[in-house]
Amino acid sequence: MLFGAAYIMVTGVYLVWGVTALPDRPATGLMIGFLTIAIGQTAGAPLLAF
Repeated sequence: MLFGAAYIMVTGVYLVWGVTALPDRPATGLMIGFLTIAIGQTAGAPLLAF
């Protein structure tokens, strides 16, 4: 439950940051946030499997 709450909070922070970092291109800011999350999940999953 704690992981889920933290994940939702961090996802929200990334998305808000993306929109405020690129106010003239908010869709690009959202894409950067989601891409960062996806890369972290892809890189982190194999590390936690061992």
